[in-house]
Amino acid sequence: MTQIARPHRSPRACSLIPWFDRKRPFLRPDLPIGKAPRADAVQDAVRHRRSRREASWTASSTALLSHKKGLLCPLTKGRRSYELHPISTRAAQRQQEISVVTRHTTKRQPRLTYPGVVRAIIRISLTVALTCCSVAMATAADDLYRAQAIVTGQGEANRIIGFASCLEDVLIKVSGAQKLAGDRRLAAYKSNAKGFVRAFSYHDQMSGTPIRDEQGTRDRPYDLIVDFDEKKIDDLLRAFRLKPWLSHRPILAVFVEMQQGLKKYVVTTDADQAAIQRESLLAAAARRGMTVVLPSTAALAGINGAEFGTMTPSTLGPVAARQGGEVVLTGRLVWVDRELGWATQWQMDWESRTRRWRVRGVTFDEAFRHGIGGAAQILSDNGDPA
Repeated sequence: MTQIARPHRSPRACSLIPWFDRKRPFLRPDLPIGKAPRADAVQDAVRHRRSRREASWTASSTALLSHKKGLLCPLTKGRRSYELHPISTRAAQRQQEISVVTRHTTKRQPRLTYPGVVRAIIRISLTVALTCCSVAMATAADDLYRAQAIVTGQGEANRIIGFASCLEDVLIKVSGAQKLAGDRRLAAYKSNAKGFVRAFSYHDQMSGTPIRDEQGTRDRPYDLIVDFDEKKIDDLLRAFRLKPWLSHRPILAVFVEMQQGLKKYVVTTDADQAAIQRESLLAAAARRGMTVVLPSTAALAGINGAEFGTMTPSTLGPVAARQGGEVVLTGRLVWVDRELGWATQWQMDWESRTRRWRVRGVTFDEAFRHGIGGAAQILSDNGDPA
């Protein structure tokens, strides 16, 4: 019996390093496969996944379900679901068709719009706009004692874990001392973080999304929003020989260049390739209680890639001033294959001195928090970041 020789197929090469343009909806773009993320990376992954979540129902499955139930019209193929009733008799079906035709052929009566109504609407709109502007100015100070974390469900066990994470964030946010991140002295206070909480609330990240068969309501992700008692937080900071940073916080003009292999780009306000990094950078600024502005592509039109890497914060001052920034913070992130992470360098000029700090082997979420937090530590007179 003769055997037919099968053609030899060489194994396909598999790279563990993700590319920038690779679309992975449920994984971190810069976190290699097989590397276990830490707590902050898990929070970042959930946030990135939320922005790309797709509908769970397809048109084919809903049409099949409608056919089995004997429904006249198929279920909608989006996230919304509607209650449909089966039509038992042809008479009822005919009556529904007549009502539909009647509804679509009915003419609408013209409505009169008076000039006085239009003027009133314009005045109300202007009043609301001015109110929103004044409220936005006070939001930064009001939110200093507020932090949030992503938790699973609304159970007390996960809520206690969220309280502990929020307590560390709010201490860093209020004082501006990035050096408190991971401080072992906080362990005793984190275990009793509930005693520092004034109020808390939940926001369902999947609100409006049908519950899947494999997922119960207990497993849904929530944003746990925690408001802390101001006096207790201030007393705790004094125990660490720190004080609240309640004075004016300068607006940071952040210029970040990212490089992976031969590909380089700057995180701007309007570049599509920097959408994920831009979202992460703004989230890091909100977490540290800082206001940041990013350059636009048009603002960097006269600067090429080679020049940008050698420019100092002082030379970028005019560009930052046009964007509304008061202090320039520059950063450079380079992907390192051996470390499976980003090597970052940050630089800022403050009080006639150039401050530099760096961190290696981290995700870009951690790198942005380290950069924004380091700048806040310098501006709040808590020393230079490590």
